[in-house]
Amino acid sequence: MKKYLILFSILFLFGCQNDVLTASDNGKTFETTIGKTFRLELNENATTGYRWHFKTDPESQMVLYQTSDTFERPQTNRLGAGGKRIITYQATNTGTIKLMGFHARPWENRDQNIPSVEYIIVVKP
Repeated sequence: MKKYLILFSILFLFGCQNDVLTASDNGKTFETTIGKTFRLELNENATTGYRWHFKTDPESQMVLYQTSDTFERPQTNRLGAGGKRIITYQATNTGTIKLMGFHARPWENRDQNIPSVEYIIVVKP
């Protein structure tokens, strides 16, 4: 009986985890359903002015809602050390959109060769 309880607990905890997209998922298609959340976890060094900025294509389609945007500080006290930007989205409507992120300073021209990520998000009922 204990064996089944442990297995059930592991499956329950695994099923409750949010899906996570990182820079290594760049260019991939991610499928989810209405109401579910997922998060982006991307390295960022906000002390230098570089931040992740996101937009969707098409912009008018309300498929995702950003529920949070936080910065996880590094585990070191070294000045200038980078951390992690964590952005959480919730799927609110069915559809397919492109979620594009740019790692730049706000005043820089985005036509320059700057790091970027792009995900295709498919939301099903």
